[in-house]
Parts: sequence; C-alpha cells; structure tokens
Amino acid sequence: MGQTGEVLPDGSAKSNSFGKSDWFKASMIASGGISGGFSSMIAGGNFMDGFRQGLITSGLNHLGSRIENSAYADGDEGSKSGNNKESQYGDVFNFFDKNNSDDDYILWKYADRQVSNGPEKNVVTIYSHGSAETVNQMKANTLHQYLLKHSPTYLDSYKNHYPIDLKIRACFTGRGLSKQLSSINPYARVHGATHYWEIRSFTSLFIWQNGVANGGDFVIYQNGIKIRSYK
Repeated sequence: MGQTGEVLPDGSAKSNSFGKSDWFKASMIASGGISGGFSSMIAGGNFMDGFRQGLITSGLNHLGSRIENSAYADGDEGSKSGNNKESQYGDVFNFFDKNNSDDDYILWKYADRQVSNGPEKNVVTIYSHGSAETVNQMKANTLHQYLLKHSPTYLDSYKNHYPIDLKIRACFTGRGLSKQLSSINPYARVHGATHYWEIRSFTSLFIWQNGVANGGDFVIYQNGIKIRSYK
C-alpha cells in the first residue's frame, strides 16, 4: 500500500508484496482503457472516446482502493523485520524493511522521517514489528543487550543511573515486553502499545501516526510497575 515502484539497474521493475510489479499495475489500467474502447465500438461509438473513458474509470478505481490506508506494526514472529539492525547506532531505530511489503514501506517511510529528525533528549525510540514478547524478534533481555551496544543514551543511563524514556512503537509490546524490559533496566521508563500501533497514509504522500487502534493505549512501565497510560 502506498509504495512507489523503483526501476532496477537491469530495467526491470521492483515487485510489490503480491509479486506484481508497477508495470503490471499500469497494464491493468491500460487494459481498462482498451476494454472501454472496444465496448464503445460495439455500441457504435468511437474507440478513442471509449479508451479515454476506460482509462479514467480504471485509474480512479485503482486509486480509490489505495487512497487512505492503515499499516500495522504487528506479526513479529517469523516476519522479515530488521532493516540492517546490526549497522544501526544512535537513539532512534528503524527496524522496518521497505522492500518487504507495501505496508512495511509505509511504516519504514514514517520511521525514516523520525530518524532524520533526530532523537529527543533522554529518549530512545524504536520503530519495529512487535508482539507481546518481542521487538524485531528480540525478547526483553536480548533487546536490552542490543541497546547497550547500539544506543549511547541507553548505555549511559544504565551505567550512570539516570532515568530515560524508551518509546517502543510496535504492536502489543505494552502487554508484556515493556514490563519485562523495565524490570531488567530500572532506569528506563518503557512505553509500549496495548494493541495495534497504527500508521495511516493518504496516497503515500501524507503519512501520520494514528496512535493505538481499537481503543488501546500506550502504557509506561518502570522497574516492572505500570506508572501511566496515554493515547
């Protein structure tokens, strides 16, 4: 959803998540024009008039099916999440793979903008697929070790005993992982979503965070105790 096609060096088109290239999408719209042209001829009209009308109708139908959509950062187990995980260093992490699916492209694009904006003071933020037990297929202790190695703020907070916020933007992490990680690192206030974390897009040009779906909240755990929730 919302993914723009890229032409590879050999001239082929990069496939979307259904294995259909953008050339295929264009051919589908063109076939609507041809069908419209022949229908017009059968009815005694002009081929080009029917062709133009068919293109317009087919194009609008295609656009209408993808004008506004949601993308959810769920389904961590067995997913292809992990956008060069080991090469990322800093305090904002984007674990989405833009080539994995149309949904992941939208999630990656949103997260990439946040990486470009830079970190908040004393805040570490992770954008990823998740579940109640994992982020990017890392359980709480593995994620803790990863952040000690890759996040300067997380490491400094842990060593020098001052509080930071760890915002995990991934589905269902507020149902277990946030509590577990805050018990491992008592200096991190760990934020997690209690339901689907939702990103919405409008024709892939406008992308925004829509919070937690289905009436859910973000919850914050510190030292294994829930201290607050928010929308």
